[in-house]
Amino acid sequence: MKKIVLHIAFFTWVIMAPSAISFGSPQKDIDQLKQKLEMASPAEKNQILLDLSAEYRYLDNKKSLEYALKALSLANNENETYKIALSHKAVGVAHLIMNELPQARQHFEEALKGYKAINNSEGIGGIYNNLGILFRYQSNYDSSVFYYRKALKIKTQLNNKQGIAKTYNNLANLYNQIGKMDSALLLLLKSAAFYQKKIWKRPC
Repeated sequence: MKKIVLHIAFFTWVIMAPSAISFGSPQKDIDQLKQKLEMASPAEKNQILLDLSAEYRYLDNKKSLEYALKALSLANNENETYKIALSHKAVGVAHLIMNELPQARQHFEEALKGYKAINNSEGIGGIYNNLGILFRYQSNYDSSVFYYRKALKIKTQLNNKQGIAKTYNNLANLYNQIGKMDSALLLLLKSAAFYQKKIWKRPC
């Protein structure tokens, strides 16, 4: 019965999400970004490369990684800590999606060092969330919960509603995976509440 209720909650969450998310055409967005990249100044190119990496994330994993690595190379040349951290995160996410977990962890840890060096709490919270996902993929559930909760603490302090919703959802997935259905349902409903408030900007 609990499993049935949880599946209904997941279904409800999926139904609600489109009202909170604005979907565009991925190929159109990619074409526009490529055009912008050709005309961009050196200072603008890093972010455009990261945007391209994000757009390709679930379309072409290798291209996503390729653009993230280009962004990292450019950021290293500019020697800007924030851009380096952001680029390491993008490379880590690309490896994570490709299930290349040791490489993903290496880049997440590099990103975390950078964010800590400049006291960027939002960046730190994001990496904690990524590490939570990574450890869940490795079935290291205690470490996963540890990092999710660290992420949730920071995002709550920052009143980052989108970040809170993402972390609740990730925790729900973990608890569902290990059979803690009551905890999963509670967290899933908390996450869904943020969709009802229409705070979502884009798929993550």
